[in-house]
Amino acid sequence: MTPAAPAHAPLFGVSQPDQLRFSRQERRLLKIVQRHNEREFNQIALQKNSRELALELCFERHNCIHWLPIGTTETVLEIGAGVGALTGGWANQAAQVVAVELAPQRACINAIRHRNRDNVEIHAGPFPDTVSRLAARQFNIIALIGTLPMAEQYVGPGENPAQRLLASLRNLLTDDGRVIIALPNRFGLKYWAGSAENTADRPFTHLKGLPDSAGGRPFSKTDLEQVARASGFASATFFYPYPDYRFTSVIYSHDRLPTRSELCFNQLPWDAQTMALFHPGKVFDELIRHNMFPMFSNSYLIVLQKNIPSAPAPEDHRIIYSKLSTKRRRPYQIRTDILMDGRGDRVIRKRAYSPATQAHVENLIRYHDALAQLYAGTKLVPNRGHLRQGAAELEYILGPSLADQALEQLQQGQCAAFMELMADFFHTVRSLATEDFHPTDPFHQVFGKPRLPAGLKSAPISNIDLILPNIIVHDNRWHVIDYEWTFAFPVPVDFILFRTLHYLFAHNRETDALLETRDDLYRMADIVGNLRSYLKMELALQNYIVAPGTFVQDLAPGNLFVPRKSRFALETLLIRWLPRSVSEQLAHFKQLWTGRA
Repeated sequence: MTPAAPAHAPLFGVSQPDQLRFSRQERRLLKIVQRHNEREFNQIALQKNSRELALELCFERHNCIHWLPIGTTETVLEIGAGVGALTGGWANQAAQVVAVELAPQRACINAIRHRNRDNVEIHAGPFPDTVSRLAARQFNIIALIGTLPMAEQYVGPGENPAQRLLASLRNLLTDDGRVIIALPNRFGLKYWAGSAENTADRPFTHLKGLPDSAGGRPFSKTDLEQVARASGFASATFFYPYPDYRFTSVIYSHDRLPTRSELCFNQLPWDAQTMALFHPGKVFDELIRHNMFPMFSNSYLIVLQKNIPSAPAPEDHRIIYSKLSTKRRRPYQIRTDILMDGRGDRVIRKRAYSPATQAHVENLIRYHDALAQLYAGTKLVPNRGHLRQGAAELEYILGPSLADQALEQLQQGQCAAFMELMADFFHTVRSLATEDFHPTDPFHQVFGKPRLPAGLKSAPISNIDLILPNIIVHDNRWHVIDYEWTFAFPVPVDFILFRTLHYLFAHNRETDALLETRDDLYRMADIVGNLRSYLKMELALQNYIVAPGTFVQDLAPGNLFVPRKSRFALETLLIRWLPRSVSEQLAHFKQLWTGRA
């Protein structure tokens, strides 16, 4: 007879869990974790369009820690675990996770949520009592994800609570141990734009240095550096989660900072409210140009080392950049890392986000030889790569991207040179298409059944992701650094050119000089008459890759507050462009901003 699954993970510090009184939101969470498994959590949160549930349940919360190099024999002490938004993420990588939470109700929810894991234990109650229980143990990693601003709740009132909390945790670390901290930046750009993470918070609270509605104190980069030194840690390494640490899509570092036009997702639906004061993407571009991004990053992730680590061997690699492509169906979710060794040499590694993605990663290498043969005799060169420990490892090519080169020409007013570059690109891509296009069953499976004209050309194999940021200019060759979306069936070359232009405009919406060339570029690419069909193909492709309504980015945005001087202009725009069938949306907008300037 199979033994029954445990009712909850080992739970300490709660003598009578069945006697606890739960709030309404806690009862809601308790019911979900009792009746559903982790794979269903995203769908539940998004069906209810609840940012509160999303913050506690959605798997994308793991992204900010998924990339961290954690050994399978290491142990993690998670301080401020809450209902376990990140507990499972730590447990996926470490040998043992001890999750600590002050509130016994939330600790109970976490214990029930992770009842089927054999490497998780939960501790609840006053922090001094928990530390006493754990005094004889040591951990490789101590995690404070969103917890440091609440330090006073753990160590009591007094001066420098964050410093006192960190100092008290040093004794629980192994000699080579590290503390991992993630938290909002007091001067993050989204706060200048008027964002507030909690419904009860007023805009600009962080900028004024005031505690938020939960009692958390904000930190700047300078604050964190001072706290790390005063707490006795040997080193502090900063990383920059984008768009923030709660739902991270990219991790940057000092060795790989963002480039211009790279920070495009700045309307964060998990924030409770936003003010439309300026375009964050355009401001980020200027901050990047002036080397000021680190001071205005929305969030920080800091790794504190207890002792000075031993010097790595020249061939040892460390991650300096990680992009987490998790807004995809499970078979296509991957992580792209840039690693640097002790000599400064870099490589790119694409690895499966979960075992379900392994076949997709291996396909990346399989297509290299076919693309090399296709591109022979042109400027295009596919990036070389091989499989290493289950990951696709690709060479790192130094040089500007074709997008960088094109936009730089526009910025300097060299419109003729820009048009000449684009004409060269269009000609090169068209030269690959030597066969008449005939749709196949695999084509229809991915792109649907669009109405396409006769006489289209295609290549026998199709890398549809020939967008300009994926092409590095080096030694007068165009190195294709990403051919993840290559299909072993024909796709019209016109559609590939459409995608090039579609994403060039989408990623640079605020570049006026580029927008002025839109019509000329579509005519030069000779795709004007079929734009609607190609857009339908793109939507079908995205539906093939992405499961709509199952990822946190699909949350409806929080309240949008529009400054008083902008109301008339926005109202006029809505009246002019919104169709009558959605006039109720206009009434909704009016309700949002009435009396809220």
